[in-house]
Amino acid sequence: VPYQSISRLVNSYLSGLQIHEHADKQTHQCSGGTRRKLSFAMAMVGNPKVVLLDEPSTGMDPRSKRFLWDTVLASFQ
Repeated sequence: VPYQSISRLVNSYLSGLQIHEHADKQTHQCSGGTRRKLSFAMAMVGNPKVVLLDEPSTGMDPRSKRFLWDTVLASFQ
């Protein structure tokens, strides 16, 4: 990922996954659902053609699931 694109990419995933309030936390301070969202965002860095997801929304509330799946779909369009 080009250096000048990193900030835009990070902000895009923070917004899409609704995790802005966790941006300055370490992962051990985050809930399991937030960790799953972060894991997905990290997997998408570099714009991969294929990403294998194993139940990424397990344990999330319905609203968080919707944000995650909307972001997954938008990432590949």
